[in-house]
Amino acid sequence: MAAADGTSGTDAAHELIHCLAGLATSELARFTLQRPDVARVFAASLNALAVHTASSLVPPATAHRHAQSYVEILARLIERGDPSLARTFVPTHGALVDLAIVTPPTATPVLVAVLERLLDTSNAQQILTGLHAQLENVAASSPEDASVVVVMRTLARLAYAFLNACPARLLKDSADTLAALARTCFQLYDKTLPHAAGLAGGAGASGSASDVFGLDAAQVDAGSWQAQWLTCRVDVLQLLVLVLTSLESYASLTRELKQALAVTQQVLARGGSSALINSTALLDVAATADAWPAVRVQVLAALANDRACQETLSSIEALTSSVPRFSGVAWSVLQRLASGPRPPSSAPTATAATGVSDEVVAAVDSVLPHYGVARLRTILAQPSFVGQNAEMVIQRLLEGDEGAAVPASPAEEARASTSHLAPAVEAPAPEVGRSLVKSRANVFGAFDFDASTIAASKTARTARVDELTPSLKAAILARAEAESSDEDEEWNPFAAPARTVGVEDELDLDEDGRETRAASDDEDDAEARVRERMLLRHYVEQGASSFGSDAAARRSAERQKLRDATGWSDDLLESWAVMLDRNPRKDRLLAAASQAQLDDHLATVNAAREEKLFGPDKGRGGRMPKANPQPAKTGQGASKQAPSQRAAKHKEKQGNKARRQGHDKKMARVNT
Repeated sequence: MAAADGTSGTDAAHELIHCLAGLATSELARFTLQRPDVARVFAASLNALAVHTASSLVPPATAHRHAQSYVEILARLIERGDPSLARTFVPTHGALVDLAIVTPPTATPVLVAVLERLLDTSNAQQILTGLHAQLENVAASSPEDASVVVVMRTLARLAYAFLNACPARLLKDSADTLAALARTCFQLYDKTLPHAAGLAGGAGASGSASDVFGLDAAQVDAGSWQAQWLTCRVDVLQLLVLVLTSLESYASLTRELKQALAVTQQVLARGGSSALINSTALLDVAATADAWPAVRVQVLAALANDRACQETLSSIEALTSSVPRFSGVAWSVLQRLASGPRPPSSAPTATAATGVSDEVVAAVDSVLPHYGVARLRTILAQPSFVGQNAEMVIQRLLEGDEGAAVPASPAEEARASTSHLAPAVEAPAPEVGRSLVKSRANVFGAFDFDASTIAASKTARTARVDELTPSLKAAILARAEAESSDEDEEWNPFAAPARTVGVEDELDLDEDGRETRAASDDEDDAEARVRERMLLRHYVEQGASSFGSDAAARRSAERQKLRDATGWSDDLLESWAVMLDRNPRKDRLLAAASQAQLDDHLATVNAAREEKLFGPDKGRGGRMPKANPQPAKTGQGASKQAPSQRAAKHKEKQGNKARRQGHDKKMARVNT
């Protein structure tokens, strides 16, 4: 199965992704956070599957059995509220393109939702610009190298997959990029590919596809250049149709449309055109695309004043209406290739084996000698490796992509190495020695040895997917879900400053055992509290209008007093009011300010009442009630002191006498 899917060596990674998709969302997020290397395995597996899909001759009729798991994992992480965690699985723009080409058509809506959360307008434009730049470089290169057609097909397939899945909202700023991509597609389809067909068929630079394409559907093999060329034409045409339907206007494509219509008019005048072979882009779009009516309307709108172009469009309509869709030898070949490869016969196999370049085999063998010459020839004879240079082959082999190659037998390898390359000395087969863990062969062999006493290394242990015990899981979840005391803690400017002391911390105490604080401790916090209390009280007294940004509020006397008291400018005061309105604890802060204002008022009233009832402090005697300046009058009109006043005076006398006696006794003891 791995060989058939082109993902040899990555089955374990695919199975891991499939297992991750079966986990619950919370377990998936926890496992990902515990094992950061899972994201790297995800990206590598996704890239291997994307390389196989993009480089195959014909896109697989059925998607890989685990292809949908990739987009489902990302969608579930995003729905959980962890788009940043999902981003670790696809950290680059290339990974997003891989995701687009791997996702099966049935999961396209899910892919669109994922790209909506992971991309923005600028990122989408950067991806399209990068894909267009690579296609433009291919169009500008010489088509003499057969690998150009394969690279062109791969890039067109990648661009189509991303553009088909990209949300329309993200393409609103990419009109210029889409127009440039349409120009490049016209150039590739009408100029570069026909020229490449002429060179590949031996007709020289002046040849064309019609000169060399005497196609017989039964003779075209998957490894032939005709099959590579035809599939490339289909992918470029598919991309062109999608780009044209994505553009809202063709005003910037006037010159390209005129050139395409002129080439189409020449083909129509010559006659004998065949779909996909010696046809033009507009003819094939009209013959195959369901969106041709909308494209025709846009072309007519862009070339409204050109009568010749309108006549050519009418001729295209007449031709496409008389010829059945998807008819011709080219479509027959494509249908046969899409239905599955033929059982390989001996003659084509020999032709493919002898058609492999000896220079490429020698270059790859010098870098990767462990493959062997015969195995390299088998790998390079596959359709996905046709026309690729040594650098591209080495890169694919290093990534583990060997296609559907079958290892060559030792006899074939020896025969190929002696017939095509310089003779090489074969390394002797390594002897299978005894395990050093289970046996000994040294000077200590006479001692008793027990293999069970050897502790295996961590790499030799069988690792489970989740090594956490249920009790440890429960403890971690309880710790994570427990409410923290710091979460509900809020900064109250009217509360006394709290000080947290640890077990081993020491308090600064005075002689009486009371805590003291340095004058510089929390000075900034104290100033902030005073300023905050002042602002909140002003807000309560004057209202939100006093913090307005209009000229009347700024020139008011209350604003001037507030500026002088806080040292802030008008901008800072108004910004403070805005942040207070946004504060979810605004009502609680204003209630605390109102209560503090009421407490201050009550404290002032009580202090005045106490001062009125009692006199000043009298030392150890305490505070005595004031003497009544208006002596009380009895019913007979006589003036008497209240009993409490007489008791207070007597207490003062006794207190002074006791202090003097105590002082005298103390001095007597000192002198003696």
